[in-house]
Parts: sequence; C-alpha cells; structure tokens
Amino acid sequence: MSLIHDKLQSDKTYASTLLVICVDTLGTECFEWEPESIFHELNRVHRVEMPESNQSKIMAMITLLTTDWYYQDVNTFYQTNKALVNEAAKWGTLSDDMNSDDMGRAWIEISLNDPDRGTFTEEIREYMRYVFRQEGFVEAPSLFAFANPLSQDDSIDSEDIHQSRVQREIERQKEFQSIVRDWITGLQAELDEVVPALKNARPADEVELFALD
Repeated sequence: MSLIHDKLQSDKTYASTLLVICVDTLGTECFEWEPESIFHELNRVHRVEMPESNQSKIMAMITLLTTDWYYQDVNTFYQTNKALVNEAAKWGTLSDDMNSDDMGRAWIEISLNDPDRGTFTEEIREYMRYVFRQEGFVEAPSLFAFANPLSQDDSIDSEDIHQSRVQREIERQKEFQSIVRDWITGLQAELDEVVPALKNARPADEVELFALD
C-alpha cells in the first residue's frame, strides 16, 4: 500500500495533511462538492476506506476555508476543534469537554491553513475564557492573548497564596507550550514525509509552520 493510502486510513493523521492530500487529489473545486462525493473519490482513487474521524477532519478544514463559521458560531468553533484533535465531530452540539490543550492543537492547524484568520465573536472569546478559567489559568497562553483578560477579580491574596498561584501559572503555561510544540513538531514531520509523495504538491521545504513564541 502507498504512503497516501496509509495516511488516509490512519485516524492519527493530522487534519492539515489530509487537506493537502484532498486538494492534491481532487483540486480545490471539491470544496463545492457534497461530503459524500469527496469521500467517495478519495476512497476510490487511493483504494481506502477512510475512518469517520478523518472525514470529520477534512470537512472541518473545508468549512474553515469556505465560511467564517469557525469565528462566528460557537458550536462550529467547538466541533471544529474536537474534529481537528481526532475526536469525531457531532455537528450542532456543544459540550463542556473542551480543554485548552485541544484548543491549542487545533489553533496550530487553523493558523497554518487560514493565515489571515477571522475575528472571533465575543461569545466565542468568552467561551475560551471559560475554558482557561476552569483550568486555573490567570492569563491565556500567548497563542490566545486576544482572549485576555480572563478575570476581573481584583481580590488581594496573602503573599504565600500569591506565590503559589504564580508558580502554578508558570508550570501550566510551560505545560501548554510543550503540548503545542509537540503538535507542531509532529505535524511538520508528517508534512515533510507526505508532501514529496504527492503528485501536485510544492516541495517539502516550502511547507513550513510558524515558530511558537
């Protein structure tokens, strides 16, 4: 079996990689097709049966590139993020199981494929703040600086409590950065592997991810 076949079949394949394969195989005109037609043609050409999770990733990326729903509709924001981190999307529902690591991983995929990016509604920004507050962040990670401030709490803590909060914040920020860096490293390695095998793709050294601050 080919590398492309294996990537389409594996539920561990990154969404950006699947999108590159989809566009290389079918062209961007497939963005106007029904989802079933996209999946049928990819399965036929590459002799594969894609798992539902990969179908969700592809449609999440196409929705991102053809609409502003990711930035304007909180349900689409939630479901797109879940799909991009390998959890099959159940479109039209909203749950409390989002976490900052999911948002960070998904934002890497979003930023790579939609560099101009849209402007989030205040409802989505508040949803982000809710996620960060639930995890004890004092400030949103640098990738989501636009979500600050997280709280209007001006209460004064004792010095010991303050220092404890500061230390927890430093550790959590480092953990978040590490998780996102690992995602970037894995995605870059997969693109470096897959792009040279594609028929119409750019050279692998032209496909580079941004550096994380």
